[in-house]
Amino acid sequence: MCFIRAYWCKLAKVFKQQLNQFFQGVLQGPEIAALIRNNTKTAVEEVIASSFFKETICAILQECQVSAFKEIAEQLLNQEVEITTTAGVLTGAIVLAESDYLELTEFTGTTILLPYNSIITIREQ
Repeated sequence: MCFIRAYWCKLAKVFKQQLNQFFQGVLQGPEIAALIRNNTKTAVEEVIASSFFKETICAILQECQVSAFKEIAEQLLNQEVEITTTAGVLTGAIVLAESDYLELTEFTGTTILLPYNSIITIREQ
């Protein structure tokens, strides 16, 4: 019984050494590097071409196009504000906040449409 056990232990040790040498040769060889490179390239191309990736990118870009001024304007609806624009300072109440402009009613009753790209600051009075 001891003889069989010793034989199997020695066989296992030799087998383990041969496997280690095989995997070291394969994993460190140029063939596996090329295989990994090609499969990675293919996987990346498939992801980029997928509709999920395109939809995700479009959603991110749409979120980036939302002006921070719109969020501020929505919070300050119907409140007295001072808005600094590229043309000067305006005061009044924001009555409407759309995706690319806001509507300001001055205290004189004049209504002004201001595109967000012309606004420098919005401050509550």
